[in-house]
Amino acid sequence: MGIRVISLADGQPIGYGRAFIRWIGRIVSFVVLLIGYFWMLWDRESQTWHDKFAGAVVVPVSAYPLPILV
Repeated sequence: MGIRVISLADGQPIGYGRAFIRWIGRIVSFVVLLIGYFWMLWDRESQTWHDKFAGAVVVPVSAYPLPILV
């Protein structure tokens, strides 16, 4: 899809723990009449509720490529 989920604080990958929090947050976003998904339409950072729970943001891969390890 050409997207990546990164930490809002430092721009690094979120890891398994925060990914799990984000996954659980999807359930909350869905249960409350999908408002959690639509929240990104008027949020300043364009984050959904589950992104806010995990402190994450979804970005295009072209804007944040993975560093090349040598």
